[in-house]
Amino acid sequence: LEGASDLRSWTMASRYRAAAVAAAAALLLANSAILWAVIARALAHVPEHVSLMDALRALDENRLDEATQAAHALEAEQGLSPQQFGGPPFVFGAIQAREADQEPPGESRRAAFLVAATYLEEAQSRGFPAGREDAGLYLLGRCLMEAERYTAAAPVLEHALLQNPQESTTIHRLLTNAYLL
Repeated sequence: LEGASDLRSWTMASRYRAAAVAAAAALLLANSAILWAVIARALAHVPEHVSLMDALRALDENRLDEATQAAHALEAEQGLSPQQFGGPPFVFGAIQAREADQEPPGESRRAAFLVAATYLEEAQSRGFPAGREDAGLYLLGRCLMEAERYTAAAPVLEHALLQNPQESTTIHRLLTNAYLL
């Protein structure tokens, strides 16, 4: 405390010293605030502006945490065009479906696919992202099947079959199960 008292006495001895100490303190405070802002941004790993393409690219590259953060940022930003409204729920649904695939058979797996299907139904009602319509229909139909929502899955899979011929074998198998179960 003696040092603080000495500094106070030294500072108060002159207006110029007081101004210099105040300026140094303000500069130190400003630098600390800037440093904390830089650290917070680096820890957040969220770019200043994300696009739907960023979220879809992260999804395609299996960077699921980044895709989730980007989709949340897009929802919060509210800067999506009407054609992109289905993007965030598509990303959430696709991620949830991947996570559900990792669940062991049973009720929790079925419930996880039901959550994925709910996101994908929302994405479909808003409009799947451009270029993802076929994949969205196929994934929605598959999630509905895994969630044991067979009646709801059949028309989605029929539509997916028309839109997604490269997955016709898998879709035919799913459709057969939907009709039989």
